[in-house]
Amino acid sequence: MECIINADDYGSRRSVNAAVLDCFRNRWISSATVMANMPAFAEACQIAHAFGFAGHIGIHVVLSAGEPLTDRIKRQTRFCDEDGFFRPRPRSKRFLYLSTDEKIAVATEAAAQIDRCRGEGIALSHLDTHHHFHEEWGIIRVLAGIAKDRHIPYVRLMRNTSRSCRLHRKIYASLYNRWLRRRGLARTEFFGSIYDYMEFREKHCAYGETGTFEIMLHPDQVNGEVIDLQDRQPVGRLIEAAGIKEMESF
Repeated sequence: MECIINADDYGSRRSVNAAVLDCFRNRWISSATVMANMPAFAEACQIAHAFGFAGHIGIHVVLSAGEPLTDRIKRQTRFCDEDGFFRPRPRSKRFLYLSTDEKIAVATEAAAQIDRCRGEGIALSHLDTHHHFHEEWGIIRVLAGIAKDRHIPYVRLMRNTSRSCRLHRKIYASLYNRWLRRRGLARTEFFGSIYDYMEFREKHCAYGETGTFEIMLHPDQVNGEVIDLQDRQPVGRLIEAAGIKEMESF
């Protein structure tokens, strides 16, 4: 089983930047995705260049945290509040359809975030989103077009390995991922957490099945230790428990 391990939220704050650097140094990750509208973005780019992993950075498009880079989306009330900041992604509301104005606003903002990354010399190897906003049908139809137009080769799949997902979500994920593959944007066959990977590997690899798997981590430094924020466990311990060999040198 071949795997890619991506660190999300690079650039969100200085402690995350330090944690991502440690993860690259220890070969615990193979890539990271950076948030262009966050306070520690410039520092993140400087670190990536200084330590030689700028070619392994994708974009973590943000539509649900912080302040947008463009004004047009600030007028879209489904995305931004009255102060012009992104609203958190609502769990109970779906974005299956966007109005024409919303499509233009999302496309303009995503393009601005991409341009800001490239202005710092980050070529962008792939695309995903904060809070998995690209899994919304109305959003991905815009972002897939932006990725193609801006020559970003890959977009993250929707989680497709967890047995705990409800049936309707599994069906949606299957259709969604098939749609991405038909457009040549899928980088791997599977995507999930490190625990999804461990479960999948135990179940399938025993029978000689192989594939490509993207693992998502959220590294941060807490009391001098690099942990995954979702699991509150040391990243090194998680990598060891999953039986993953060191990532290739960057």
